[in-house]
Amino acid sequence: MKAIAAIIDSWEWHRVTVIYEDTESSTAGIIPHLYDALRESGVEIAHLLPLPPLVSNPSMSEELERVKQDAFGFSKSIVGKASNSSSMNCSLGPVLWPGSSLTPPRGWAVPTKAHPLRIGVPNGTTFQEFLFVDYKGSGNDFSVGGYAIDLFNLTVQNLQYYLPYKFDCFSGTYDQLVQQVHSKNFDAAVGDISIVSSRLEYVEFTHPYTQPGLVMVVPARRSRGNKAWLFMKPFTNSMWIITGVTTIYNGFVVWLIERNHSSELRGSPLNQIGTLIWISFSTLFSLNGEKLHSNLSRMAMVVWLFVALVITQTYTANLSSILTVKKLEATVTNIETLQRSNAKVGYCRGSYLARYLVDVLDFKDNNIRNFSSANNYAEALRTREIEAIFLDVPIAKLFVAKYCKEFIVAGPTYKTGGFGFVSCLSIILIAVFLLIVHHTLTCSVS
Repeated sequence: MKAIAAIIDSWEWHRVTVIYEDTESSTAGIIPHLYDALRESGVEIAHLLPLPPLVSNPSMSEELERVKQDAFGFSKSIVGKASNSSSMNCSLGPVLWPGSSLTPPRGWAVPTKAHPLRIGVPNGTTFQEFLFVDYKGSGNDFSVGGYAIDLFNLTVQNLQYYLPYKFDCFSGTYDQLVQQVHSKNFDAAVGDISIVSSRLEYVEFTHPYTQPGLVMVVPARRSRGNKAWLFMKPFTNSMWIITGVTTIYNGFVVWLIERNHSSELRGSPLNQIGTLIWISFSTLFSLNGEKLHSNLSRMAMVVWLFVALVITQTYTANLSSILTVKKLEATVTNIETLQRSNAKVGYCRGSYLARYLVDVLDFKDNNIRNFSSANNYAEALRTREIEAIFLDVPIAKLFVAKYCKEFIVAGPTYKTGGFGFVSCLSIILIAVFLLIVHHTLTCSVS
């Protein structure tokens, strides 16, 4: 049984159908051992097909006898000559599978070179970094590229199965492309296709290959902060409080140690409070070691001077950064402001966002506009035709990176599924493909 399992494993099969003679010895003695051997090799038995005993079917017996003849099959003694499948291949030659193929079948129907998978790609995406179609003259001569195509090609290369495919362009909307896959006009679809619950009713998606989420992009303006209090910006309120308390505490320690050695530190309570505050803040800028009489106070001053040096240098660096870097802020920070003002908002033409903005974010249907390119996005925001545009996170990152001085992401990130590959293949193949996509993304990030 282990020999049979080893042969099946060498062909890289993962699911098999076992056909056996329906006898007591087969059912009780052979099949359980075969099942265990196949399980150890990672092979699943999809079906068990018992046949009537051969003694009751003379014609079947005759056919099996013919298999033993060299004219119908082959026979060769390999005992003592081969210890593994590689040496058997050298001795016997490769297996010739049905259809004159030298490639072992994979246990379920897969595409061939004559009938490759048809992969639909959207024609004319917003950002060519994800997917682009380059036509080479007239007709169907074109090439595709971009991040989605590169990831798909790399994922297919990592599959343990030969998977021939070809790309076909589609000029409709994303929902129409998904319907084409559901209608079997395409076997799969690749591109910046969002994973949406309504689409999951018809097709399967792989693991998302981008960060999921939907964000709002709005025009940016230079920060109009109060310059009179600009000196307070380098530190937070809690940091200012901690610095002040630590400074006064250090001055109190020095005053407590030195008050018995200096008459200047004695006197009325008001005079001593003023002296304590002066000692506390003067130590930020000088050591005054020659005026100290106790080694304990000198030690406390040295430690505090080091801390004060770190604080002042950090403050100076933060203040310089604030003065030199132009800080931008969003003109709109939340969707409630847009809804109250009845403002117009935009989205990518052909995407699912038209329904999402109306059904989920509660925008009025007559207040949403669609645009087909990044330049159209930018122009509409500049002219205030729209006050904001909603984009998937990866698209928004590309858009803001291109127009970093004009637009900014504002508000929360709304939950969506991210981008994925669409398929209506068998559940086994899509599961394997899902794992390979996840593995490919993990390796690329690492």
